[in-house]
Amino acid sequence: MKQILSIVMLAMLTVSYASAQTQKNEPHPTGSIESQLIELERKLSDALVKQDAVTLDRLWSRDLVFTFPSGT
Repeated sequence: MKQILSIVMLAMLTVSYASAQTQKNEPHPTGSIESQLIELERKLSDALVKQDAVTLDRLWSRDLVFTFPSGT
């Protein structure tokens, strides 16, 4: 019985030690992706304000569906 308890305690300590290890957080090249998304969002906003159908057609997907708060 003591041997089983020792094994369980050892396993718990091993798991807690392993889960406490930190992983290296390597920098992700998200700067360019993030800046591209921000630029696309800016273009979309400008196109909506200017009612630029050509730009909206290029930015929106063919299967885009709007649902308004009223449900329409």
